[in-house]
Amino acid sequence: MDVAVSDTPSHQRDWSAADAFLGVMTLVAVQDIRTAETRMRAVHEFAGRSPFLRKCSDKGLPHLQSGVVKRIDAAGCHALEQACVALPAEMRESVYAACIDILGASGLLSDQDRILANRLRVLLKMEPVLAQQIETVLLLKNRF
Repeated sequence: MDVAVSDTPSHQRDWSAADAFLGVMTLVAVQDIRTAETRMRAVHEFAGRSPFLRKCSDKGLPHLQSGVVKRIDAAGCHALEQACVALPAEMRESVYAACIDILGASGLLSDQDRILANRLRVLLKMEPVLAQQIETVLLLKNRF
């Protein structure tokens, strides 16, 4: 059965794929105030390299980020869940990998990071084995 746009909850219609992608990464980056600045730099660097995000805003990434921040503010404590639900299924593995790369930039995941990664895995409906493989590869990448 096809779902008409009018039948889709408004909070899901408000997040474009680009908003959701950048929103999830932003929310992951700012979870720990002690590392938020460094992690947000990683989000900006990733966004600048992402062909998808670069082509999604004709006004540029700062404009896209500004819109994402407004959506996050409006969604409050439900922002991560809404952004994850709004992501197209084919983007979820890439978003998870980008988030693990941001969280594990130091080469390790703290206990708090692991809790967040697990929550993200559940929200993105990732298979646990695939999520673990992604984590292993990205933590190896960032080890040295």
